[in-house]
Amino acid sequence: MKKISLIHKKIIVLFVLVFSLQSLGWGALGHRTVGLLAEANLTPKARNSVKYLLDKETLAGVANWADSLRSGTTYRQTLPYHYEKVPANSNYLLNLKNLGMDERAKGGVVQALIIARDTLRNYKTTYREKVDALKFLVHFVGDIHQPLHTGRENDKGGNDVPVNWFNNQVNLHKVWDSSMIYSAHKDFLKDNQDVETQSYIYARYLVKVLDHRFRFQRSDFDQWITESLYIRESGVYDKMYEQNQLAYQNKMIQVIDSRILLSGMRLADVLNQIFEGAQIPQAEISFRRQIEQIVGNLYQFISLRP
Repeated sequence: MKKISLIHKKIIVLFVLVFSLQSLGWGALGHRTVGLLAEANLTPKARNSVKYLLDKETLAGVANWADSLRSGTTYRQTLPYHYEKVPANSNYLLNLKNLGMDERAKGGVVQALIIARDTLRNYKTTYREKVDALKFLVHFVGDIHQPLHTGRENDKGGNDVPVNWFNNQVNLHKVWDSSMIYSAHKDFLKDNQDVETQSYIYARYLVKVLDHRFRFQRSDFDQWITESLYIRESGVYDKMYEQNQLAYQNKMIQVIDSRILLSGMRLADVLNQIFEGAQIPQAEISFRRQIEQIVGNLYQFISLRP
């Protein structure tokens, strides 16, 4: 009996590890920073609505909640919602058409974002459903902006690409999740700081250094994943990460910083639209229709409920 129990434990640990590797996006620092940036750009009405739903919590405080669920069983169906599996030389809709029925039924981050937004807009959904939807939305907006959360499936979004990152044995996914942020910004992100302090420092840095370069324009989920796919295929897999890590870092940290800043600004914009009662833009309605023409009604297989 002890032997069987030990085997079961090993299987459970392996199962959790496999999914946790695919579920992480930006790491705790990046997601908290997205939440902080969003909070700073909410309208008064949206801020009050967020406060009503989260009570004493904040967007930054709940930003990693969706990742914390990967070790449990209550929200097990949401694990595939953190990413997409788009191969090279493809796009989101084309890949969706090519997926088998079983893969389609698992869902992905684009569809989960749509359902989270629907849940928050729908006056018929319960308070508890809206709270969960908000927490998922905060996290998934960050995930979709991380280029390696779009695939490639053959290497699990870089998880199967080992990298000796400045003498630390990690993988390409983790380099983009967190390792590069810390190594590139080690002048102000210190080991003796907790992640809450680091996220405040990082958010201030992004606003000070990058904010003036952006002219914010409203966009939709289609554009977000298209951008991430473009970034992924235009340099993320450059072997420079092995040959000249400093050069790779100097080039790519600007991309990471800008994606996190955009995540925060875009999250705020989505929440402002939701809680101000703004109409969903026609481009987003059209994008959803194209998705449902391929997979059917999203509510048949996407669920944010426990």
